[in-house]
Amino acid sequence: MTTRILAGDMWVVYNFGDPNTRYQNFLSIGKPRFERFLDSLLLYDEVIVPTDDFLSVAVLVGVMGVEPILALAESGSLQIVRTKGFLAYVGNGGGLLGSNIARCSKGGIPISSHMDEAIFEIMSGMNNVDQKAAQRLTDAFIPLTRERALSVDDKIIRAEIYHDILESDTLRAAFSGTDLARLPGISPKEVRTYDALSETTDDEDQISLILRLAQATLEIHLATYADCRDVSTSNPIGQLLKAKQQAAGSLHSGIFTLKELADIPSTVDWVLEDSQRLKKLLKLRESSAGRAFRNWIHDVVDDKDGDVAKAYVSLLRSEPATTSLPARIMRFLVTSGWAACEPISGTALSVVDGFIADKFLASRSPKFFIDRLARLSK
Repeated sequence: MTTRILAGDMWVVYNFGDPNTRYQNFLSIGKPRFERFLDSLLLYDEVIVPTDDFLSVAVLVGVMGVEPILALAESGSLQIVRTKGFLAYVGNGGGLLGSNIARCSKGGIPISSHMDEAIFEIMSGMNNVDQKAAQRLTDAFIPLTRERALSVDDKIIRAEIYHDILESDTLRAAFSGTDLARLPGISPKEVRTYDALSETTDDEDQISLILRLAQATLEIHLATYADCRDVSTSNPIGQLLKAKQQAAGSLHSGIFTLKELADIPSTVDWVLEDSQRLKKLLKLRESSAGRAFRNWIHDVVDDKDGDVAKAYVSLLRSEPATTSLPARIMRFLVTSGWAACEPISGTALSVVDGFIADKFLASRSPKFFIDRLARLSK
C-alpha cells in the first residue's frame, strides 16, 4: 500500500500581501518545516505539498535548486494538490467563504491562473530560475498536480466549521454569538484571509480563530482528497487535532527518537549546506533498504505499543536475515550460478556464497538504511 502525507506545514498560504514578503517570511521560520519535509520523504512513499498559487513549490526550488527538485519530481515521491481559490472571511454577513480573484483580460495572477500559467508565472519570477528552467519545472509539475476548486461559497467546509463550533461547548464559548457569519472586528467591505505565519495570541480575535479552524479543516479535506495517511501541519489547531488522532504514536516523533538513538546528524543542515545532496538522499530513499525502513517504522507506529526506541533495540538484536528460508534459496541460486561458470573448491564457494547472500539481504533491511543514513551526513 502506498503511504502518503500531506505536508501542510510547507503551505505558503495565499493572502492579499506581496508574494515576495510571504516567501521571505516563510524562509525566516522555515528550517523546522524543511526538516519535517525531508523526514517525510524518508517516512512516506509520497509527500503531497498543498498550494494555492504554487508559492509552496517555489520555496522548494528557491532553497534546494532547480536540478535537485527536478530529480525529486522525477522520483515520484513529490506530489502537489492545489486549491484553486482561498478561504476568506467576508464582512457584511458574508462570513467564511471560498474565494478567488477574477482574471483580467490581459492575463491573470497565479492564484487565479490556469495550472500551467500559474506554475510558469511563479517559477519565472524567481532569481535562480531562467525561462528555460521555468518551462522545465512547469512541465515536470503539471503531471504531479491535482486541483480542488474552492467555490465562491464552499458550503462543505463552512457548514462543517459552523457545525463543529455550535455543537462544542468549548468552541462555542470562544465566540460571542451563534451568528458566525457576523463576527465582530470586520467592516462591511473588508475581507480577511488566514495568516499561516502568525503566532496565536491570548487576545486573538474571533475571526482569526475561525480562519485557523477553517484552514485546519481544509488541510484534512485535502488529505482525504489526496488519499493521504497523515497530515504534517504548523497550524496550532491542526496540531491539536493531529495529537488527538495520533495519541498512540507519531512517525515524525518516531524518527526524531531514532535519530537520537542512532546518532544521525541533522539531515536538513546537511542538505541545506549543499542542495545537490538531496539527490543522494533520494537515492538512499529509493533503495530497497529505504522501502524496508518505511514499512518497518509504519508497522512500529501502527502497533498498539508504538515504542520506536524499543523496536530499534529489538532490530539491532535481531538475527541475521540470511538465516531465513529466502536467504537459503538465494544461496542455492548463487551457488548454482557460480558453479556453472567457475568451478572452485567447496570451501571457497561457501565463503563467497555466504558473503554475497549476507550483503544482498543486508542491503534490503531497515538496519542497513539506518546505518547508511547515519553515515550519509557525516
